[in-house]
Amino acid sequence: MENKNLSPQKFVPWFMWSMFCIAIFVYGLVIWLSRNSTLHEGVLVPTSVKNSFYVVSFIFAFVSLFVIDNVFKRKINNQKQNGELTESQILTMYFPFFLIKLAVSESIAIFGMTLAFMGEEKLSIFLPFAILSFLLLLINRPKEINN
Repeated sequence: MENKNLSPQKFVPWFMWSMFCIAIFVYGLVIWLSRNSTLHEGVLVPTSVKNSFYVVSFIFAFVSLFVIDNVFKRKINNQKQNGELTESQILTMYFPFFLIKLAVSESIAIFGMTLAFMGEEKLSIFLPFAILSFLLLLINRPKEINN
C-alpha cells in the first residue's frame, strides 16, 4: 500500500499556497467590515490612480504566469546539463520561484485593498483585484514536478 502522507517538501508548498489564498478573503472581510467607515466619505480615487493600479496588476499577472517559470526552466536546463536531478533537488530549486509567484499574485489583491481604503467605493474597487489575484493563485497552485 502506498504511503499517502505528504512529505514536508510537498506539504509546505500547499500550506503556503492556502495561506496566500486565505489572506485574500481576509482582506475582503476587512474591507467589508470597514464599508461604513466615514474616514474617506466623499473621496473618489482619481481615474489615473485606478488605471495605473490596473496596469501594474496586469503586468504582475504576466510576470506571475510566464516570466518566473521561464527563468526557472532556464535554471533547471542549466543544472540538467551537469547531470540528472532528483525530484527533491528540483523541489528545493523551485520553492523560491514558487514563493515569488505567490507573492506577486497576492500583491494584486493588496493593490485592490489599498485603492479600497483610499476611496469611498470600497468593495466594488477591491473585487476585480481580488478575483484576478485568486485566479492567479489557482493557476499557480502546487503541482507535481516531472523530470
